[in-house]
Amino acid sequence: MTISNSPPTIQSFVPEPGAQTEQELVYELFLSRKWTEELYLVFSENLNRPIELSDGRMVILPMPNAEHQDILLELAARAKIWLQQTNMGRVMVAPHPIRLWPGKYREPDIMIWRTENLHRIGEKDSDPPDLAVEIHSPSNPEHDQETKFQEYAQAGIPEYWMIDPQARMISVYSLENRVYKLVSRFRPDDRAKSLVLAGFEIAVDDLFSAK
Repeated sequence: MTISNSPPTIQSFVPEPGAQTEQELVYELFLSRKWTEELYLVFSENLNRPIELSDGRMVILPMPNAEHQDILLELAARAKIWLQQTNMGRVMVAPHPIRLWPGKYREPDIMIWRTENLHRIGEKDSDPPDLAVEIHSPSNPEHDQETKFQEYAQAGIPEYWMIDPQARMISVYSLENRVYKLVSRFRPDDRAKSLVLAGFEIAVDDLFSAK
């Protein structure tokens, strides 16, 4: 496959008829090549799928299920209302790439920036938020619990929420010396509370009963 030296576009990677099958193209693009930030951002903008970049490798994330989407939309909606009422910041949801450091882009499910850090938000990608939220994927829980847990701390994200739909639990972590310390695990009948967004909280029961 030949790629021109002109600025990359999504059309740059469409083969001529009969040149390759779609499966062969996907294999070559995602498993064989080393991805630059520029090429990654082209794909992340044009493909209807959450993808990440890690040390030159493209990482295709599993598509969220209905329960995942219910939880995401409920938490994001409540956060948006609270942030507007308090003028404390801005919330965004995936897909929106976050550049943790050169060559490392991740896609938190929910991202919140405090008002004083809104300059970190870009049109196509952004610098790390003040609070990142991940809703566990049953097919790849280690990605949120280990990989992103370590990387978000290394990137200096002050607060990390991990939401476990199966256990109906929200674990809130706060950053101390580039290491996450558990603040609390909130379960049914509890109200999950943020430290970095003083005053923001949500009833666990409301989040997991969202439809």
